[in-house]
Amino acid sequence: MNAAQIPLSILLASACFWVMATDLTRRHIGNSVLLVIFSLSGIYSLLYLTQPAVLLSLGIASLLGVGLWVTQIWGGGDAKLLMAMSLLFEPMTFIHGMVWVGLFGGIVALSVLTKRRWQRLTGKHPKPQLQGLPFGIAIILGLGWQLGIVSLTQ
Repeated sequence: MNAAQIPLSILLASACFWVMATDLTRRHIGNSVLLVIFSLSGIYSLLYLTQPAVLLSLGIASLLGVGLWVTQIWGGGDAKLLMAMSLLFEPMTFIHGMVWVGLFGGIVALSVLTKRRWQRLTGKHPKPQLQGLPFGIAIILGLGWQLGIVSLTQ
């Protein structure tokens, strides 16, 4: 990572932490923070990546995100987050990142299920708006992990 990338990375990381916090506490990813992530990812893409390849990553993310949203596996915010973050990757790197997303998604699912089981055993019930999985966390951790791998190997 060169010095010019540091401010962009800090802003992007801050927006991603906000997404994880709101997804965990409210199961909601706001459009305004998604616009920030999309804009920062787009700037990064224009400055440091090959454009046609990035558009292919966006196409793959769009198909995956919309497919998972239509089948009600993901919420709309998760799909939009995946599309916004796909601009940070060329296609093969993005596909590798999706493997990490799946692994982190499994960890998130096990954590939520364990918490719900514990709440049932202790007689506490989750708030109705906190149903579902905060999959934005898995998307950010998985693709962030892949970004870390890419930055360490360059």
